[in-house]
Amino acid sequence: IVGGLYLADREDGCPFDEQDRSRLERFATQAALAITNARLHRRLTSLAVIEERERIAREMHDSLAQVLGYVITKASALRELLRQPERLADAERHLRQLEQAARDAYADVREAILGLRTGLAPNRTLLETLRTYLERWQDQSGIAATLVVEPSDDVLRGLQPMAELQLLRIVQEALANVRKHARATQVTVKMVRLDGVLHVRIEDNGVGFDPNALERAKYPRFGLATMRERAEAVGGSLTINSRPGNGTTIEAVIPLGVVPVGVDGGEHARLDRR
Repeated sequence: IVGGLYLADREDGCPFDEQDRSRLERFATQAALAITNARLHRRLTSLAVIEERERIAREMHDSLAQVLGYVITKASALRELLRQPERLADAERHLRQLEQAARDAYADVREAILGLRTGLAPNRTLLETLRTYLERWQDQSGIAATLVVEPSDDVLRGLQPMAELQLLRIVQEALANVRKHARATQVTVKMVRLDGVLHVRIEDNGVGFDPNALERAKYPRFGLATMRERAEAVGGSLTINSRPGNGTTIEAVIPLGVVPVGVDGGEHARLDRR
């Protein structure tokens, strides 16, 4: 029960008839749906905020915090080397490494800012958001990025709002990994709708890696696991295919029309984008 609707007398003093009763029942149903929809909207918004905070914390840990720790260590070593005139060559090598670390941190921060500025606006579809993000990401990274949609732009029809958000973050995380580790010159994001299921593939032509021998130092500690968790949170799955020298393909499979686990807004509830 969402609430109660209480009525007094009619203005004309006549008793309520069956037509009035039917009209009031329809009104009560619409009111209940509106209340349920508002509650679902608040709940999804709260979940999205919490999820976004966790994502930012993970990204700061995997990128900026580690780079700063590296810079501190190198700066300490450089200070000692500068006290020894005979080791100026070593000092210069450390300076070059510090410069590269600063460049990497700068690229990470720019990409993080781009990700934070990219969200699902009420007046834009997910595809429009992805196209804009890919264009800006390509300009920043220098890696050619292509979005392929099959059979048409209605491929995302039926995708739940929370699934849209998780899919956007999966693509962003995958692209971040491409920039940091793949040494690729091209990446393709392909979306295909098959039998009520959305297949999203992020494929690059980079150096690839062995997923079974993943080293923490060479790949984000949480990145791949986080993408898999995002897909599973909306009833989907995520697979990673890669071999050294053959690039990497990440594929997310997400069912359409499935309400995320733990979000029960009723049969007709939805997250209104208006």
